[in-house]
Amino acid sequence: MPTTLSMAAQRHDGPKMRKGPKMDMTAEQMATLQTKHMTLALDLTEDQLNQIYKINLEKAQFGKEKWQRRKRQERVVNGKNHSRRNI
Repeated sequence: MPTTLSMAAQRHDGPKMRKGPKMDMTAEQMATLQTKHMTLALDLTEDQLNQIYKINLEKAQFGKEKWQRRKRQERVVNGKNHSRRNI
């Protein structure tokens, strides 16, 4: 009885958010960079640019805080796991 094996690959063509270098940026720098990309792609007016910057800044601040909380939690978990190994 013949058997068919099929494989599917997912392709990610969208914008990539690399966590390493971007997280070294301040929230203001991330918001400015995102706003510049959007301004070039969408030909935003000055008023639109200012409104979008505020939104991007809030988003970047939220993301940065979330990332920092997760890093602190990882350190706590890793610290506890590491101390258990030494017992």
